Amino acid sequence: MENTNEQEKKEVKSVFLTEKELKERNFDLYRLYQSSQVRESSQPQFDGMGYSLYNETNEMADMTFLAPKINKGDSRVSTGITHEKDSSLVSFFLNLNFEGNVRVFKGDKEEYDIGSSMTKLIRKSRQDEEYDSKRSSLYRNFVVQGTAFASEEYVEEWQPDKKIIGDINPLSLDEVKWVDKGMKRVKHGCQTTLIDGKKVFLENIREKDIQKQTGVFIVDYIPREQAESVWGKTKRWNNVPKIITPTSQSIGTLSQGSIYSDWILGEVDFYKLERIRVYRVYEQRYQIYLNGVPMLPCYYPLEPVSPKKIVPISKGDIDPINMFAYSKSEPAKTKIDQAVFDEILQNMLVKFRQSVFTPRANNTGKVLSPDMFLGGKYVDNIDPDEMPPLIDNTGITSSDFSFYKLFEEQIGNKTISSLLEGNPQGDMTLGQYMDMQKKQMLKIGGKIDGLIQWERQMLKLRFYNLLAHGYQKNDAGEYSDIVSNDSVQGGSKGTNVFKFTDQLHKSTYDVREEELAYEKNTGDNAEITYLNPELLKDILLNPAYSFSFEVIPTDKNNDKLTQIMFVQMISESANLFGIESLQVEKLKKQYASVMGKSFDDIFKSEQELALMQEQQQMAEANNPESKPKKQPVAENRQGSSVADIVL
Repeated sequence: MENTNEQEKKEVKSVFLTEKELKERNFDLYRLYQSSQVRESSQPQFDGMGYSLYNETNEMADMTFLAPKINKGDSRVSTGITHEKDSSLVSFFLNLNFEGNVRVFKGDKEEYDIGSSMTKLIRKSRQDEEYDSKRSSLYRNFVVQGTAFASEEYVEEWQPDKKIIGDINPLSLDEVKWVDKGMKRVKHGCQTTLIDGKKVFLENIREKDIQKQTGVFIVDYIPREQAESVWGKTKRWNNVPKIITPTSQSIGTLSQGSIYSDWILGEVDFYKLERIRVYRVYEQRYQIYLNGVPMLPCYYPLEPVSPKKIVPISKGDIDPINMFAYSKSEPAKTKIDQAVFDEILQNMLVKFRQSVFTPRANNTGKVLSPDMFLGGKYVDNIDPDEMPPLIDNTGITSSDFSFYKLFEEQIGNKTISSLLEGNPQGDMTLGQYMDMQKKQMLKIGGKIDGLIQWERQMLKLRFYNLLAHGYQKNDAGEYSDIVSNDSVQGGSKGTNVFKFTDQLHKSTYDVREEELAYEKNTGDNAEITYLNPELLKDILLNPAYSFSFEVIPTDKNNDKLTQIMFVQMISESANLFGIESLQVEKLKKQYASVMGKSFDDIFKSEQELALMQEQQQMAEANNPESKPKKQPVAENRQGSSVADIVL
């Protein structure tokens, strides 16, 4: 019988590539090979290791890996302090809201309606993908590895559409009939996906900004069935090999100039294949290789997978290293200390055991069992003087505890302190506690800033993705409405309805009539917004438009007591020093943060206030007999008083 492997080889036909395609393939695969060699070589930034080993040691330190015993008397124990510090830092990040706002400008003029609408659509898209459930994994990888990667994609999920004909008889399942109606789209939308750092290869290991990388590669291994569901009907699927030459041999062949050699970066089996995705921004080129076979046309454009024509991957850095693409992780700074800390704990256990079961000499001439030292044992014909102790051990001393605490504090100084974990050391007043907490917040401010920058990158990529794919047509060929629960005009919560049309927009009066009709039918406050898909696409690549992305972290747990105390503080400050002495605009922003709302949800913009003031002045000018209204106690330049904030 012919070998199965030989049959598999015969089933796969060799792919014919043009000279141009061969040149592209040779260039991409060799650049990937070079990038992997640099990344996996000994780097001082990786503590003298390659990246993969560095990544794995970080992971083992975080998950409290119990190392095998070295000596017979060792105990497999670990303090787990690195894991606990990482968990505390992740919990601290999860306790913050990183909601972002988008501002759109055309020249010097801000397009408020578009910016506000896109901000709400971004929130809606994140609700649909359940982004909050992904935050824990994203932030954990960010803390543990120092540098984390997340891809931004527009994904469509299709499933076979099968319909049963008639009833199902459990006793005769063989007679069940159904109709296969083809494929049906069951889900679509934007999606953020965490990427394992070992799968990402950066062509320039010295460049921090991923958007300035000349080449970015993602290498992963997926089931062959999954790849076939996407590529099975393409002409090159039959050319994707199932058996691959080992990497070392193929690299050697490749370096000798043979561009027909099969090539993979790692070993695969018959059930998985290697997928390589290549992003080259400066060439505006994208390519996919399945087991070394290019699946896209030569020099395929980047725009279909990245509407803004940039690398659709965000990169977060918790503690950047100068002139290096990767950051220092939290376990990397503490894993050596933890190893010493664990050894101290092991030695303390040894001392404790020695104090309980003291090693003794046996001068009795008899074979004795350690069980004789257990409680309640009677031993005959043994002279205690013939069993003197070998060492004088008083057990664990205060100096041992001091040394133990010293290392515990040292690890805390390198990461997050016990104060922020809710475990203040010793007795301290409330003022001392608050002062120490402020100092610790300053210490981890760089980590928070790193997470803000990463969230801003993800916000930016989601914004670009929605401009290109945020609107889809239904089976009838019409754009589907998007409905979300968000703030409406006036700052209250209500229903936002986004309608997409290529036709001329309705007048403001007609839209308002439509909103009133919607409110009458549903009983909810409604805000209807019309958006033109063609205009959104034009905004994406039109140089006349510019964008500003803002991410301000706010505390999730601002309870009622905190809110009341903040309002009381404003009132007391106004009574003591006068309202005119307060920074009203800054207080308004802080007020919105304490209340857990965005600024636009509560307060009107400067333009709206200026328009209202202008309308009021015009009304007074047209009616000189009208009495002037009583002015508030003090106003800022926009006409908002502190009383407005408190109320």
